[in-house]
Formats: sequence, C-alpha cells, structure tokens
Amino acid sequence: MIKGNALLFKRNISTQNAWALWLCQILTLSLLINELTGWMLAIIALCLCWRTLVFIKPTQKPHRILLLLIACSGCIAIAITGKQLGVLLSMLHLLCFAYALKSLEMNSRKDFYQIILLGIFILASVLIFSQSLLISLFVFCLLVLNLSILLAYFYPTTNIKKPLIKSTNMVLQSIPLAIVLFIFFPRLAPFWEVPSSKSAQTGLSESVTPGAIANLARSSALAFRVKFLTDIPQYNQLYWRAMVMDDFDGRTWKQSKNSHGFNRGKRNKLSGDIPKLIGDKTQYQVMLEPSYQHWLFSLAVVDKNQLVSNQVDTLTLSNYTIKSRKPISQTSSYEVTSFTDSLLNSPLSFDERRTNLHIPSDNNPRLKAEGRRLQLKYTDDIERAQAILDIIREDDYHYTLTPPLLSGNGAGHELDQFFYESKKGFCVHYASVFTFIMRASGTPARLVTGYLGGEYNKQSGHLSIYQYDAHAWSEIWVNDKGWVRVDPTAAVDPERVESGLSDTIQQEGLFNNDLLSLYRYKHLAWINSLRLQLDALDYQWTRLVLSYSSKKQYDLVTQWFGHFKSWKIGGIIGGALILMMTIMWLVNIKKLKKKSLDKWLIQYQQVLTILKNKGLEKPITMPASQFSIVVSQHFPLLNSKFSAYSQCFEALMYQELSTAHREQRLNEMNQYHQQIIKQLKKV
Repeated sequence: MIKGNALLFKRNISTQNAWALWLCQILTLSLLINELTGWMLAIIALCLCWRTLVFIKPTQKPHRILLLLIACSGCIAIAITGKQLGVLLSMLHLLCFAYALKSLEMNSRKDFYQIILLGIFILASVLIFSQSLLISLFVFCLLVLNLSILLAYFYPTTNIKKPLIKSTNMVLQSIPLAIVLFIFFPRLAPFWEVPSSKSAQTGLSESVTPGAIANLARSSALAFRVKFLTDIPQYNQLYWRAMVMDDFDGRTWKQSKNSHGFNRGKRNKLSGDIPKLIGDKTQYQVMLEPSYQHWLFSLAVVDKNQLVSNQVDTLTLSNYTIKSRKPISQTSSYEVTSFTDSLLNSPLSFDERRTNLHIPSDNNPRLKAEGRRLQLKYTDDIERAQAILDIIREDDYHYTLTPPLLSGNGAGHELDQFFYESKKGFCVHYASVFTFIMRASGTPARLVTGYLGGEYNKQSGHLSIYQYDAHAWSEIWVNDKGWVRVDPTAAVDPERVESGLSDTIQQEGLFNNDLLSLYRYKHLAWINSLRLQLDALDYQWTRLVLSYSSKKQYDLVTQWFGHFKSWKIGGIIGGALILMMTIMWLVNIKKLKKKSLDKWLIQYQQVLTILKNKGLEKPITMPASQFSIVVSQHFPLLNSKFSAYSQCFEALMYQELSTAHREQRLNEMNQYHQQIIKQLKKV
C-alpha cells in the first residue's frame, strides 16, 4: 500500500512543480534568516541541497534511519540551546527544521500536504517579527505560490501558470472580507503574551561602554518614525531621550536603582515633581519598531497629562524619560506633547546627588586630577563644562567609528588612555570622558543615550530615525537651571550634531555590513528618490494598518454608525460575509452554466455515467489521467483509446489552447468518444 501511494504521488507532482516547491521553501525560509542561528541555517541548507541531489539522482535519497538520526540530533540541539534562544525562537527553529527535513521524505500525498501546511505556518510566523509593507507583500506572494503548488497537484498535465492564476484570484477574492474583519472585528487583547528572548532585543542596550553605540551606527535598520502635529524643531534640538545612565563602575555606564524605572504600588516621582511647562508645545506621534525592550523615545520635557497611549502602556519616570510596562514586541504608536523650552529642574535629592558625583576611587587618576584642576580654576559649573569642550575642540581629537582598542594600560584606566593618548573615539567616548571630568570637578553629571535627529521625508511629512542615529550625550546639574544638556560631540564633529552623519563618518564605510541598504547609494538621485518613496509607502502602511488600535476602531465605528453596539458590529460582519458569498455563488453559477454548454464536457460525463453503471466509478479527487489507468486495468481493450480520450479532455479543460489546436482536440475527442461508446456497449 505504501509503495502504491508513493507511485500515485510521483505521478501527480510533476518535475516542474517539485522544483517550484523547492524554490518556495528557500524563499519562505529566507524571510527568517535573521532569526535563525548559524547551525540551524547550515542544517537547512544541507537538507535543501540534498533534496536537489535527489531531484537529479533519485537513487541518492537518504535512508529512513539516517533521517531519524538527523531529526533526533536537530531536536536535541534545539533543546540544548533553548534557554539561550527563548521559547519563541526555539519553537521557530523546530518549525523550520521540520519544514526542511520533511522535504527529504516526500513519498506520499500526506507528506506533500504537510510541507505545504508547514510553509503556511512559517509565513504566519514571519509576521511576528516584522509587519513592514515589503515583508507583508513577500508573505502574500509566497502564500499565493504555496496555494498554487497545492492546486497544481490536482492538475498534473498543466504547468503552474493556471494554478497560479487561480490561487491569486482566490486570495484576492478574500481581501474584501479581510478588510471588513480588520476594520470592524473587535480587537481583543491576546489571552497570552508572545514570549521573546534577550537575543531578540534590538537598538540601544541597558548598559553602555565606550564604542558600543558605534556598532549601531553601522546599521540602517529603522528604529522609529515621528509625525509632528506642530512645527518640527531644528535638527540640533531633536534629542530623543531613551535612558539615563548615572551609575559608572569605571568602564560601563548603566542606570542606578533610583532611576531605573517604575516601582509598582508607589507613586511615580515625576508625577509629583513636574517642572513648570513653559514655551510653545511640540506635539508628535511616535511609531515604534519592535525592539523587545521597555524604553520609549521623547523630547524633554514631556507633559504627562497629554501622553496618549494608543497601543503602549506608558510610564513617566523621574529622570524625564518614558517607558512601557511591557516590551515592545510589535509595531506600536503613542502620542506625546513636549515643552522643549522647559527646564529639567525637579529637586535633586541627597541620594541622587551622591550617585551623580560618584567615581571609582582607583579609576582614571589623570582625569581625576584634571577635574580637581578645573574645580580650583572655575567656580562656575558652566565655565568648567566649556573649558572641557575647548580642550576637545582645540586639541587633536578625532570622531571615528573605528577607534583603537582601549586596554586601560592594564589597570582599568580606559578613559585616561582615550583622553590623553589615542584621542580617537565615538560619541560615547566623549560623553563618558566629559561626564567623568565633571563629576571629578564636583558637578553632578550623568550620561544619556537615545537618538539624534532623523531623516525628513517630504512625501509623507514624517521623520525616520534609524539605528545609525543612535547617540550619547551628557547632562550636568546647574543650580537654578536643573539638568543642562551638553553634547561633547559638537566640539569634535559639529556636523554630526547640526545636520546628521558627517562626511568623515560616511567615508569609513558606514553600512559595510548591510549590502542591501539603499542608503549606501543615496548619492544617486533616482535611487534616493525610490528609497524615499518606499519609506513613505511603508509609513502609510504603518500608520493606517499596523497602528490601528482598539481606540481608533471605536472612534471610527462611532463616527460611521453612531453609538458603539456589539450587535451593529455583528450585523456589519455578517452582512459583508453574506454579500461576498452571494457574489461568489453568482460568479461560479455563471461559470458552471458556461461549462455545461461545452459538448466535450457533456460527452465525458456521459462516458463516466456508463462506466459507473458497469461498476467503475471515478473518484472526485482523481485526475482524468490517473482514472484512465484504472479504466485500462478493468477494460484492457480501451487502453490506448481511453488514455488518448483523457488527454484530449484534460487539454480542453485545463490548457490554454489556440483556436486551431482547440478544434483539433475537439475532433480527436469526438472520434475517440464514438469508438469508446461502441466498445462499452459490447462489454
């Protein structure tokens, strides 16, 4: 029985469709290449290459025992690395592993169905990690291709063109109902949260060492977008605050417990010590890309009373930053009102002052001495800060993404080595040194990480902030003014702060790890125009589709149909479903009536009726070519005639024929039909 099923399967799937399935597997798995580990990619590549060898030489098919060993080894490897990968990525690895391995034992119809089903599941998994317009279009096309290969299984005598058109029509016909469900179906909160691993986190880190952000500066990945509802501030005022680092151990900056976040059950400090909001307000909407982190981005100072959380449960912190209660695992949006002219002057407690003055006792002695010298020379905090900036500006310092490695001279004095010896660094180097010297001079200081600037898109009027916009700067405490922003980068590379990435940085091969980035070719006018158009389209997709929240749904339904009622939603969805089913029924009835007028179809049904009366009934799912084999086994005298008769039927039914070829097939089928009828009457 197993051998018969294998022969049946081989006859149904053509070589062309088998190669199409192989290509579909490669394209589907390629969408998850950034989520899979190197060893899993190697196993998948081995399986797909082996499948290619089987196509060329069927005798090279792996033995069942070998497949079992590969399957067990892969599962054990996934289990061992499960803690590092996390639940979500572990399940994804298992799914992709099964998808690739199953292609090596495609012996029956059941195996074929399983591969198609696994492919559709993987396409759905792709949308967990990215819902951008480009990725969504790829997923749509691959879904159509999967369905086309499935349909082609039932049309073995045709190429994939007809099934491709049919599956495309099927998917397109489902879009209107999908749109209605998307707009009106209640957007319920999930019953569970999709787990993620720390390796899935992107963007800024919760701790910073000199040179860390330089890695982000080589990435053109999108961090977030901003749509301003008021005038856009100047570029050098677009400091998107994310985290405040006030704890320094001599090498790494991180957040102290006092400023790390929100304590449950306690009043948020910022809510009780809001500074006086002065000047013009700046309103904007932020659309975040998934980062699997809690940190949000805003311009200081945020008015917490006008913080609109469309899809993010936001918290305002005492250090003038905001965060989300849950990690950002999908594209989300929130609206902010900031007063950029307001001072960050909430009272500085004794513990906060001590934290922001702390420097390790056995760390960077030369910088400590410099701090004491400035403390004796300048009594004013602003003058001390300006003196440090003058040193950086006038001495032989360089701004670079590829600074020399700092060893600390074997004693952990990395900042000393940078400031007095190498003099080459990135924004974190300069912000770290500046903050350290200010603390050594008796001025509370802290390091802030976030993003600077953004690229303005005229076509849609929004700012796109990429990972290469990641930045670090300092804040010092000044009496009667509060926390004052000081960016040492402006002293060494003013162009970075005033207008974005400087020519010096771009000459270093900014995106040498991202060969597909169109930003690399922005000097070509037509490529840059195309890049901005794609960015504008993706922004509209994000704004209209991915940022469609339950609040927006409620407002839309209320605006269109009055007071929100559940029976109204049910009526809309039910009416749309009935309307679509009616339209599709009418279209299919029209097609069936058209087909019923075809003489050759009537003739074939007449022959099937005669065969049924003689005890041989054709299964509905069996193609005509296979049924001809069954007929020849029961009626050997009809062997050649019925086989040719079935070929004519399938050509007329499924193939795109010219008028001449169609007439030729009709004549042949008429001749065979008369001969078969005569022969069956004698049986």
